[in-house]
Amino acid sequence: MVDNAIELLQPFIDGSTLVLADEQWSPDSWANAATVMTNRVTPDASSRLLFCDFASIEQRFDTVVFRVGKERALNDHWVHLAAEHLNNGGKLVISGGNKEGVKPAIKAAETLFGVSAKVSKHSGIRVAILECHQPIAFDTQSYHQIQTFNIKGVQFVSKPGQFGWKKVDRGSMLLAEAFKDKLKGSVLDLGCGWGYLSVQASKENVSQITSTDNCAAALICCRENLASSTITHHVIASDCADGIHQRFDSIVCNPPFHQGFDHATDLTSRFLESASKRLQPGGESWWVVNQFVGIASLAPKYFKTQRLIERADGFDIWVLSDAKL
Repeated sequence: MVDNAIELLQPFIDGSTLVLADEQWSPDSWANAATVMTNRVTPDASSRLLFCDFASIEQRFDTVVFRVGKERALNDHWVHLAAEHLNNGGKLVISGGNKEGVKPAIKAAETLFGVSAKVSKHSGIRVAILECHQPIAFDTQSYHQIQTFNIKGVQFVSKPGQFGWKKVDRGSMLLAEAFKDKLKGSVLDLGCGWGYLSVQASKENVSQITSTDNCAAALICCRENLASSTITHHVIASDCADGIHQRFDSIVCNPPFHQGFDHATDLTSRFLESASKRLQPGGESWWVVNQFVGIASLAPKYFKTQRLIERADGFDIWVLSDAKL
């Protein structure tokens, strides 16, 4: 699917450009950039790619571009990060839909840079250009601060830069209640986020937990939340468990169904396929999905046995086993 907001940034991407990219970007869309900083694991293995939680680097650029994301805290951080990494006279270019938060992002940049943006409009999408002509008192630290929460009796640490970073997902809570006293052996938390399911799994009679996600912020928080666990655990950066070859006795998963602002139906299938390849014979995979996702029509392609064990609050809890290898 073509992202028009990213397409409108292409004329500004060249050998002196820093691209700040989240999951909405693909390697093809940043092909001409000097450096790409992304918080997502991607198949691009080139030296210009920096996988991190949008940390500061020493290099400076003539142009910095970003396409607004779903989280305002991250958009604001990108504005400050751009100010830190632009050469004098350099340009920040921002794009995004009118209903996606582009206006607040432009306003934040105007306030920080002390200039008015040159804004062009393209069928519901805005592209803003701001020039940096003076030193700016940027702040890139608040985004990185780990915060402690106690919500619904659950204490955890988290930070901006990931989906649902300051809440306990209701679907995940239902799934944890469902798998209580039922997990065994080695456990894979597929798409772990800040680690709620991993922490709940660590309270079960299991031998080892592997938590994986493609988001840098999520991995940082998951490690923190598992730090006090006495269960052997590994937190691994991976896109849908790519590169993880171990098979597991139990898999737990609350799969995403959005990629950026779009509903990505193929994501559920990717997670199902990945789980089927990593489940031990005789093992079980535990799933929570929004009822509209339609996992009942997708799961039989990957698992011989499907059990719907609960429907509540708009979520379905499934146990899938007997993977079709």
